[in-house]
Amino acid sequence: MRRLLAFCLVVLAGSLSAIRGQAEPNLRLIVDRDQALTIYIAAGQPVNLNGLALRYLDISGTVQSVQVTAGFDALRLSGGVASPGACFVYRQTGTSPVLPGICAQPALLFRREITQADVFWYDFTANRRRDIAVLSNGSFTGICPASAVECPIIYTPPTPAPPADTPAPPTDTPVPPTDTPAPTPPYDLAALAALASSQTAYNADWTPFTKVFDGVEMALVPAGCFEMGITGEGGRQCFYAPFWIDVTEVTNAEYRRCVEAGRCEAPTSRIYYDDPAFARAPVVYVSWLEADVYARWRGCYLPSEREWEYAARGPDNLLYPWGGAFDGTLLNYCDANCPASRADSTTSDGHAYLAAVGSYPGGASWVGALDLSGNVAEWTGSLQRDYPYSADASEDGGSDRRSNRIFRGGAWDDDRGRVRATYRAWGDPIVSSSSIGFRCARPYRDGDLMP
Repeated sequence: MRRLLAFCLVVLAGSLSAIRGQAEPNLRLIVDRDQALTIYIAAGQPVNLNGLALRYLDISGTVQSVQVTAGFDALRLSGGVASPGACFVYRQTGTSPVLPGICAQPALLFRREITQADVFWYDFTANRRRDIAVLSNGSFTGICPASAVECPIIYTPPTPAPPADTPAPPTDTPVPPTDTPAPTPPYDLAALAALASSQTAYNADWTPFTKVFDGVEMALVPAGCFEMGITGEGGRQCFYAPFWIDVTEVTNAEYRRCVEAGRCEAPTSRIYYDDPAFARAPVVYVSWLEADVYARWRGCYLPSEREWEYAARGPDNLLYPWGGAFDGTLLNYCDANCPASRADSTTSDGHAYLAAVGSYPGGASWVGALDLSGNVAEWTGSLQRDYPYSADASEDGGSDRRSNRIFRGGAWDDDRGRVRATYRAWGDPIVSSSSIGFRCARPYRDGDLMP
């Protein structure tokens, strides 16, 4: 057993079998050697992950574990729940692993942050080979070797125990064999839809959930209320239906698709747009008018200012997407990279100008949206209006294509005051800038969570 000291142990509390000579696998275990473990469920394969435990021995030999007992992980996914399937991604906090290809399609994505270091990945440094040992009820059943990118597995969830007040069957009643699986009631994502549509009282009540639409990952924002503005001067704003918002700002690569389709104009300056090194950087030098065209081309819209702020702050009314205190390591802003007269810090975040989207996963908001502070400011759909904020007057610009529009979030050349989630600024809808980009939103529709 000492040889397993550096192994990651995946313990499945139910019946988990090795593949050879068994039924078709219903899960695929995919290991990112540096950052994450992904459990993939193919479409049409009902699975209940309730009871799954991820257990490992850390470098000191101490057993650590993460137990899945409730929440979205415990959902039973009905046959045909998604195409091509669903992915449960367990990633180390502060990392942004590349999704496996099967998860980058229109698949359901469930992300979980794991704070412990040295959890899932394996490496070959110092001859410390790390395999994933598969156990069932504490009994060793097989190994997913470090040399494998992924391993198919069979998992049967544990049979729930009967309620304590359930009377025992008469002694003359035949008892079914212990290896006969009890039927599990069908379950789909209706519970998630119901949760998203109910009023979320605290940020912690919601677990980030994302889905890919037309190749772009979007985060689901549940219904709820918040106090708009740093002191609530914008008024109490409530959402009675969920909506979707892009996880990241629109990139040069994504915007190029619209240009090549003949629907969008190229940025007014192509300094970043034409540089392959910036393909994953947010597109800039795009006016509000062109951002609006792109959003409509995608079947989306530019989020209103209150939608943007709610996705960034949540019901807890956070000052920054990650919390109430500024942390210069969680965003791209005006630190030591800026001119000395404006520099907000003597330390550097590693980017003098634009950073690739998602470069600061630790700065994610409560719904899993990234870069809502810093990198680039973002156009919203809202007209410039004084507080208190009126949704009817501010969100509906109608045919008005001339009045100033609000942008939010601050940029790579802004200080910590301007990257607060409450900070607002505005600009002429025909102007473009090296520090303004955008992201899109779309309404939640019945069936969004279904195939």
